[in-house]
Amino acid sequence: MNTIFDRRRAERFAQLIDEVQGGRRHHTRSRIDEQLTELVTVGQQLGSVPLPGGVRPDFRRDLRAQLMATAEREGIGITAVDPEPDHLPTRPSRARIAIFSGVAVGALAISSMSVASGDANPGDTLYGFKRSTERAQLALASSDLGRGQLYLEFARTRVGEAHAVRTDSLGLVSALGDMDADTLQGVKLLLGSAVDRRDASTLTTVDKFVEDQRYLVRQLGVGVDSTSAERVNVSLSLLTAIGNRSHGLRTALSCGAGSTGAVDSIGPIAAACSTAEVTESKNTPSVPGTAPTKPQTAPSAGTAASPGATPAASTAPQPSPAPTEEGGLLDGLGRILGDLLGG
Repeated sequence: MNTIFDRRRAERFAQLIDEVQGGRRHHTRSRIDEQLTELVTVGQQLGSVPLPGGVRPDFRRDLRAQLMATAEREGIGITAVDPEPDHLPTRPSRARIAIFSGVAVGALAISSMSVASGDANPGDTLYGFKRSTERAQLALASSDLGRGQLYLEFARTRVGEAHAVRTDSLGLVSALGDMDADTLQGVKLLLGSAVDRRDASTLTTVDKFVEDQRYLVRQLGVGVDSTSAERVNVSLSLLTAIGNRSHGLRTALSCGAGSTGAVDSIGPIAAACSTAEVTESKNTPSVPGTAPTKPQTAPSAGTAASPGATPAASTAPQPSPAPTEEGGLLDGLGRILGDLLGG
């Protein structure tokens, strides 16, 4: 990281902000002015964003205390403390205070707008900001597991929005499309994590999501037009396919088979258990020519009274007979923070 270059970028950014706000214009031009022009524009937009409720008195008091502490420690103007000779010169304290104040006000504005946009629905003014906040949360997630859980949480939010706009056919279809997209993203990450870590407990999260989401989505198909009802059925079919894939992977992980290595839109495809696993269920009545998974689940479907079944043929790892195969604004602020902090 080039500390001197980063410091010059910050100083030039502070000068451009001062010029836009009516301060003294600097006649020199810098090679990085074109890069900073977009950030200056974002700074102006942040300054014009209305803040709901105004600044809290305790925040104003704490911010003033921080600024005064900085001024007392580093000085202002002629009272500024000279740096140590063997250290690189620091940027002017005035620019530092201006940058700190701008970032603090921007963070306050974004925090207030995030709270205000939490209940926004498609078509509302703050709905775009709500989705941008979700993308920021995904960017801050530290693992595929965390991102997958966030995507499923966003899918739950989308079904709530779908209920809010269910009287509008186009709005409902759009909300369900966004819900399915978030669902596929989250499930793919979680199933991949379960296979990579050989941990079936992650599949429990997927199963619980499918169960809850199916109940909420099914309610959307009541009392709507045919177009909306068809779209609801598409989402229900997707949830069924996800549930089947989760069950298949759970079975494959329990017998040590894992996945085939292939991945589709839902996630990893479960591999068939080895011959040694299949032969354990030979004493269970089965229909010739059926797949190995069918005889394993047959006892629970009504042949459990067969006297020839042995404990080794238990079907406990398979909860159901599932087949193993199925066919803006924050971005700009992020760049500002990255440039100012040397990221």
